[in-house]
Amino acid sequence: MTFLFSLLAMLMLGLTHFVNGMALKYTPAIQVAFFTHLGGAFIGFFLAFFFSMWQRDVIWWGIVAGAGSAWGAIFLYKGLSMAPFSVVVPLSSVSMMVMAILLSVIFLLEFPSLIMIAGVALAVPSLWLITGGRGVSGLRKSGASWGVVYGLGAGMGFAIQLHGLGQVEDAMALYATAIGMMIGSCFLIPFAKIKERAGVRFVVPFLAGGISVTGLALYVLSRQGQAVFASIIIVSLYPLVPVCLGAYVKNEKIEIKRKLGIFLSLLTTSLIALGNEV
Repeated sequence: MTFLFSLLAMLMLGLTHFVNGMALKYTPAIQVAFFTHLGGAFIGFFLAFFFSMWQRDVIWWGIVAGAGSAWGAIFLYKGLSMAPFSVVVPLSSVSMMVMAILLSVIFLLEFPSLIMIAGVALAVPSLWLITGGRGVSGLRKSGASWGVVYGLGAGMGFAIQLHGLGQVEDAMALYATAIGMMIGSCFLIPFAKIKERAGVRFVVPFLAGGISVTGLALYVLSRQGQAVFASIIIVSLYPLVPVCLGAYVKNEKIEIKRKLGIFLSLLTTSLIALGNEV
């Protein structure tokens, strides 16, 4: 069951980014982020009631996670509206993991293991290759420069979310996530400009938020099995889902350099995630 839960979690977390990336065709990024958080909060509290434990501390860390999640979502979906999936998603994933390590060093005085350091070392060439191995002028010509900026910005926001959720035990993770989604939607609503007759187009990001939280719930359940390391590696591969689907649906051509960069980014994420458990 551990393998099945991990695989489903990876597919759901990746599918969220793809679905919302496609929804950007007809919905502004800020509104996609808002309704994703709203859907995540609704489903999150429902799942937490059955599968999670309550403790008052989750409120404070949920607020921290919510602020980071709102920040990350705005940058991610803004980036996906301007640049290919194969640039924005891997960049946000790698920068999230690296920044999460820095936050742990600065605020918790927790220093990374050798495995995590190896992952960080791979982050530099992976980021360079994902951007096409070009300089700033090359990025501007390809139209990917803003995708890089937004991808890195999304990673910083999600790192704060990851840091907040990391202070909560797995048994209480779903309540912290649900609170974070609710707080994130509160941060976003002043900028979302929701009209009374919004239409059914917001149903898609709302459901995507629910899918994302369900994926996280499956990940938490998978960690309770025996093959914890296998679970971590499988779930850390979630960027493959939006990258592959985005390339197929949007006919995005992925250069050889970028393919290598995506591979290194997945390896980076897996090493850092594994190193956190050693």
